[in-house]
Amino acid sequence: MYYRGENPDFGAAIDFYLRDSVSSDAIKLTIFDANGKMVDEVKTPTKAGLHRVMWNLRYQTEASGTGRGRISGPYVLPGLYTAKLEVDGKSQEQKFQVSDDPRLNIPIAIRKEWTASQMEVLALYAEVSENQTPISKLDDQLEKLEKDGISYDKTTAAPLKEISRKYGELSRRIRSLYSEIGDYIGPWTTDQKLQFDYYQSMKSKLQEERDDILENTVPKINRGLKKENRLKASI
Repeated sequence: MYYRGENPDFGAAIDFYLRDSVSSDAIKLTIFDANGKMVDEVKTPTKAGLHRVMWNLRYQTEASGTGRGRISGPYVLPGLYTAKLEVDGKSQEQKFQVSDDPRLNIPIAIRKEWTASQMEVLALYAEVSENQTPISKLDDQLEKLEKDGISYDKTTAAPLKEISRKYGELSRRIRSLYSEIGDYIGPWTTDQKLQFDYYQSMKSKLQEERDDILENTVPKINRGLKKENRLKASI
């Protein structure tokens, strides 16, 4: 015989009751830390009845909210938090405590340093993603032209394709570094810090290369295309 059990849902369980169904823009569940700073916003059901939602105990970040290459924020620090439920202009709050695994014996200073290092990597990822956006849009447009059977000068477009590849590689490496740091609670290693500094320098180099391509390469590609097929990008 095999015993099968279900693990409980992970995170902070937040229970609430809705007397009536509401629209999605009339309800909001927000998490705040002890200093009153917003930490995350939790998606909630809108139908009448008793509900339980789970907060995953992670910080909401700019990088974690992007559609392309979504990344979850790091776990929050141990401490007191507040769940605030707003429905049709009325609100209720409930405080609760978040604790680390009791089997861990990690000084809070180390815990904070670990979280800060993850935040730095996520901030870099968000910058790279923002810089990459116009290039990604242009690359998508080229792929659509190919799919629609519309020819363009591939030699002229080669620099655009190449920088798109470079941005993809840089993004993957930053994600890998973030995952590596998140696997162990502690200060980042010398090698991890060197990687971070290198990726910072590559961000600046690619930005210069991107600006040159937007200014010079894209107009050259468009000169060979009909007006309705020309590439468009915005920064």
